[in-house]
Amino acid sequence: MKIGAIKSLRRRVLRRISRILFPAASRQGLHAYALFSRFNALPQLDVEVPGGNVLVLAPHMDDEVFGCGGVLAKHVQAGAQVTVVYMTDGRKGDPSIYGRPLSKQEIWKAEQGVVARRKREAEQAARILGVQELVYLDFPDGELRSSLEAVEKLRRVLERAKPDRVYLPSLLENHIDHWQTNCVFRDAICNAGRTLPHFSCWGYEIWPPLYANRIVDISDVIETKKKAIDLFQSQLCYVDYARGIMSLNSYRSFFHHRAKGYAEAFFSCQPEDYLTLFRRMRASREGQRTPRVSPATDVLIAARD
Repeated sequence: MKIGAIKSLRRRVLRRISRILFPAASRQGLHAYALFSRFNALPQLDVEVPGGNVLVLAPHMDDEVFGCGGVLAKHVQAGAQVTVVYMTDGRKGDPSIYGRPLSKQEIWKAEQGVVARRKREAEQAARILGVQELVYLDFPDGELRSSLEAVEKLRRVLERAKPDRVYLPSLLENHIDHWQTNCVFRDAICNAGRTLPHFSCWGYEIWPPLYANRIVDISDVIETKKKAIDLFQSQLCYVDYARGIMSLNSYRSFFHHRAKGYAEAFFSCQPEDYLTLFRRMRASREGQRTPRVSPATDVLIAARD
């Protein structure tokens, strides 16, 4: 038997064994670890961040502050032009609406009130951080999908903003809108192809901690981030995000500051690596074999070479 055939057989046997020994959720976690762990084992520390053009994709109004508010404040201090794109309208942000006997019209009206309030909170937080531009794509909260409309809207923003860095939810995020934000982004950069300048992808964490390869010290701007977080009272009244996020940022300072400061963690990579990871994570989430790279992805990777 040839060496290639032996390796193929071994992979099939190991795959079958893993399906027997590990439940689907565990397999996904192990698969993710295998994908991400080939990058830097110890996260690189960044004390300063550059200027330039920064684009942030936030599934909801508040994700940009919770996930990377500190680093955004530092980018602004460095002279960056920061644009935040809100993918959904955040209408589902008040669970108390659905525990009352309301008509569909009353629910819709209450949801619009939530949208307006969350946008006000986002605008106030942007002023605290120094963010210059907010873009609202306004897709229904909980219903974001990689539709032609969503992809085209984001593609136009990308081409206009010409980002040097794009911050977006980690590929490990388990909230559906966070994952779908990645789906829209993936299709948008593939559709844009050669029209986009070179940029790097920075995945941030909110729900599940990510496999970090970059740590940014935000000790000098932590009070600014805390003030921005405290503005999202429509959400803090249900979940103590302030305590959770501050604790996460404190924990991340273990890596380089012996837990005596605050830091934000990211998984940073180039678009071609992002596309590979996305492709494999999507296959893992769907319980499928990893598909081959699409022609659109081939075009993008060729443009980067």
